[in-house]
Amino acid sequence: MPFTTAIIDSFNRANETPIASPWVKFDTDFAFANLASNQLTADVTVNDHWLVHTGTLFNADQEAYMTHVATTNSEGVILRANNVNTATPTGYMIEIVSNTSWEIATWNGTSYVVIATGAVTHTTGQQIGGRAIGNVIEAWHTVADVWTLLGSVVNNTYLTTGYIGINMSSNVSAIADAFGGGSIPSNDNYRIRNSRAKGARANRKHR
Repeated sequence: MPFTTAIIDSFNRANETPIASPWVKFDTDFAFANLASNQLTADVTVNDHWLVHTGTLFNADQEAYMTHVATTNSEGVILRANNVNTATPTGYMIEIVSNTSWEIATWNGTSYVVIATGAVTHTTGQQIGGRAIGNVIEAWHTVADVWTLLGSVVNNTYLTTGYIGINMSSNVSAIADAFGGGSIPSNDNYRIRNSRAKGARANRKHR
C-alpha cells in the first residue's frame, strides 16, 4: 500500500509562534503558520500558508501526507519543493478544494498552474496525500481511513529530488496534523505494480 513512510512531525510539543525550524516558508511572498494545541494552525490575520519541512532532502520518488483537521477552502501537500524560503520556489501542489474537488498543480514562484483536477467528496478529519514517481504525480485521500487514489497526471516539469511540505491556501481557519512522508522505497509494492501502467493512462486522460 502507499504511504508507508513515517510521520515526520506529529506537532505534539509546546506552542511555537511561528512554527520553528526545520519548517520554513515555501514561498516568502506568502504566510507562515503556528504550532498551537499540538496542531499546525494558520495565522488568522493572513491567507496562503505554504510550509516546507527542510529536515531531509528526499529522493525524486517521494510522497507526503497529512491529516486534514479543519478548513473552509483548500488544503494539501507539496512535493519536490526546491529553492524554498525564497520568492521563486518550485514544486508540485496537491490540494483538496472546499471538500468537493482535487487539484494537482505546479508552482514556479509566480504561476499556479493546474495540470489535473476532478470531483471528490472529502470529509474533514481524513488524510490528504500526494506521490511523485518518475513523471507521474498522484493525488490521494482517505475514505473511512483507507487510502484512495483520486487521480494522476504525467508531467515533466520537476523531476529532481526535493523537500516536502504542507499547503494551506487562502484559508485563515486551516488546521493540519500528523505530517509524514519521504522517499518511496524501491520495493514499494504499489509502485512496482502500477506506476508505469498508470502513467500511460494518466497521459491519455489529462492532456
